[in-house]
Amino acid sequence: MEENTNSSSNPSSIPPQPSTSPPSPPKKSKLIYLLVGFIILFILTVSSVAGVYIYKASRVKPTPTPLAQTPTPTVDPTASWKTYKSPNGFSLNYPTAWEENKDAIQMGNPHAEITLVKSPASKVSTGLLVSLFDNPNGQSLQGFINFHKTVGVYPNLDASHYVKNSSSLGISGEWLIDRNAPGAQAYHSVLIASGKNVIAIDCPTALCNDQLFDQILSTFQFTN
Repeated sequence: MEENTNSSSNPSSIPPQPSTSPPSPPKKSKLIYLLVGFIILFILTVSSVAGVYIYKASRVKPTPTPLAQTPTPTVDPTASWKTYKSPNGFSLNYPTAWEENKDAIQMGNPHAEITLVKSPASKVSTGLLVSLFDNPNGQSLQGFINFHKTVGVYPNLDASHYVKNSSSLGISGEWLIDRNAPGAQAYHSVLIASGKNVIAIDCPTALCNDQLFDQILSTFQFTN
């Protein structure tokens, strides 16, 4: 029998073995991983900064709002004073320690209406004197002063001493004040126009200082 020389001379063929190396991942997958990692890192950074800010803000004490101060009410020193009501249509208040004394009216002054004197008896010979003068022609106060000085009815009046007072004492109409009228003793004097009359209010400076005199004048009012 003839031998098959071809089979002995050709080595038996071996099938190829598959490669065991893992395939390389695509480049796009690496970029995605990097991007995700960056986003996570960014979020962590922002969260940390926000957390620190919130923590510090929570520790800051709010500034307390100052309480509104209630203004102290102004006490009227004349509220408890006595009131003199004139039959000639005006009134004024005077200190509670004073008294009305018609017998203390200055001698020789036919125009005197009332004197308010300090009680107990003051060393001052006279108190606050309220007088009423006729002014039938309705002259201005300056004209009234000049007339009575000329005729000698009220010789101590001096128009150059009386001035308009700029302070707000509540007296309506025309009025003039002399802070240091001449006479036997220095005194404050006010003239107030009242229709066809002139009201005079005089008080020795030894009894009425500027403040007290202004307080008395601030209570003056017409009653009709």
